[in-house]
Amino acid sequence: MNFFFGIKSKEFDCELIIPKFSNSGKINKKIKLFQANIENNKWVIEDISNYQEGNFFLIKNMNIDNHKIFFLAKNSEINQSNKLDNKLKINELVNFSSYTDTEPDYRSNLKIYNHFTFSSYQSDYPFRMISAKGGILSSIYPLTNIDADINKIFFRNIYFLPEIKKSFAYLIDISKKKVIKKILICSNTTNEISLSKEQIGPNIYLYTKDIVGIPIYVSQKDNSLSMEHTHPPHHYIVGGEKFGLVKNLKKKFYEIIDKENI
Repeated sequence: MNFFFGIKSKEFDCELIIPKFSNSGKINKKIKLFQANIENNKWVIEDISNYQEGNFFLIKNMNIDNHKIFFLAKNSEINQSNKLDNKLKINELVNFSSYTDTEPDYRSNLKIYNHFTFSSYQSDYPFRMISAKGGILSSIYPLTNIDADINKIFFRNIYFLPEIKKSFAYLIDISKKKVIKKILICSNTTNEISLSKEQIGPNIYLYTKDIVGIPIYVSQKDNSLSMEHTHPPHHYIVGGEKFGLVKNLKKKFYEIIDKENI
């Protein structure tokens, strides 16, 4: 199962486009679009299948914020016993449906746009990540533009429990072994991190020690936009030792934070 999410920012608007059809092109007419949001320490699940356009579910900017998530399922796959006023309240996210368990991955189109142009990428948040422990490490330099007017990282976490917990992300210069910025972030949130030109360089990394998620990089130059995400570091390493190498690399970043008592 995959979850989908949007981005809310004052610099641009966002749309989320989720296909109704499977990878084979077949449409299951029983598939619905659901929204999940946290209210009073519960996940509140709501059918929003009216957000549709042709063979797609279309979630427009006005219906997107930095907390809501979305998923596909059949009515029969959603437990109706706790339903009240067409909303279901549950204590944790579960694997509601196998409809988006596909190869290649079943993805939405996450689109940002301004008055002049747009950028998009094929986006999803796998169910296996929502209970994951640990942190992330991501190189800033390849997907930012030091000459751009705006550089941002949107760090999205989805956690299976209905809680918004505070944590921190760090910008670390590995060559200087120094933390150059500490950023408050929250679970179950699309966190927005603004970057200055001084915070972009080949030796600067985004690091979190106790929260996992997907970092999305956005640059805006004049009226042009670019957006892309990164994969975990082990995706770029060949060989059986890659997980050990990444573990040791993350340890070095943790030691920098620990040394500075941050």
